[in-house]
Amino acid sequence: MDVLRDEKLLYVINHALKEGGERIEVFSIVTEEREPLSLKYLHSITSDAINKEAYGAFNALAVASPDKMYITRHIVPLEPYGKNRNTWAEIFYDNIFKPTSVYWLEYNP
Repeated sequence: MDVLRDEKLLYVINHALKEGGERIEVFSIVTEEREPLSLKYLHSITSDAINKEAYGAFNALAVASPDKMYITRHIVPLEPYGKNRNTWAEIFYDNIFKPTSVYWLEYNP
């Protein structure tokens, strides 16, 4: 999760595994006298490329501007919709010994 304070935007990772996969949800922070009152959903950022690289595996994000951000992937991506990919030993090895990945994402609404 990350906030762009000046733009009053909140970005949240949503794994949504049974609803299409990884996405970043974008909300407007509705404020009054600098105290958050509510969130207004604006849009979701997702793509087939995102899900191919990181299905169920996004960890954190750092937003640079409303349409540009870094996202980390902390585990090897899952197979869509619970399909078996590897043995538990292979999954364990992949997630312990493979480094975290960092992606640069630019979004054009």
